[in-house]
Amino acid sequence: MPASLPYLFTALKISATASIIGALIAEMTGSQRGLGWNLVYFAQYYNSDPPNLWAAILLSALLGLVAYGAIMLVERRALRWQTMAD
Repeated sequence: MPASLPYLFTALKISATASIIGALIAEMTGSQRGLGWNLVYFAQYYNSDPPNLWAAILLSALLGLVAYGAIMLVERRALRWQTMAD
């Protein structure tokens, strides 16, 4: 079990960011609110109000980074015994 933890955390980091992308895509197609819907809505009106689109894009990126960072923090606590390459 301890030997499999590095591979498990690698998979969790990939799936954490992929789940954010999946949620945004789902909100783009089947919702009337949410960050994905805001991305589509503000993209339609980019010429008149570009700051809203950029805010939605940056918030999406920040959400992905937070998800990745949370998994990384748990990984560092769980794998103290292993030297990290980064």
